[in-house]
Amino acid sequence: MAQDEVTQVLSAVSRFLASLSRADVESLTTGERKLGLLPSPSKKTRAPVKQKRDISDEEMKRDLASLGELNSREEGLLLLDEKYRTKALLEKLARTADLHVQRSDNVEMLRSRVIEATIGYRLRSRAIQGEGGSMIKNTDAVETPDLLG
Repeated sequence: MAQDEVTQVLSAVSRFLASLSRADVESLTTGERKLGLLPSPSKKTRAPVKQKRDISDEEMKRDLASLGELNSREEGLLLLDEKYRTKALLEKLARTADLHVQRSDNVEMLRSRVIEATIGYRLRSRAIQGEGGSMIKNTDAVETPDLLG
């Protein structure tokens, strides 16, 4: 990369960082958030035409099974963002998973509910049990005093 390009990139990054709120800066420094590259909007390009894609019930069942095998909520969110971008598709997926759907649910609530039902409960259970197994200790080896005599 040429020196001029490096200067332009650093200048753009500096402007971006200066525009962040204090909370955003703190979340970046703690690792809670990450920086990413997004395409800048252009006047010449149009938004792609949305294709209405209907996903079959069988495909949704396979996706729910795949979600159940993932190891993090983030992986699950990536899958949902990739295939289930609309509220209608997320509602259909949630119903396929036998989850209660309300008309007032927004896309984020539906994503969260599907993730919780497929990945979250298992991660919570694992955390409660500890990564290696159950937190319940074996009490067979504990000697008890003879109270009867």
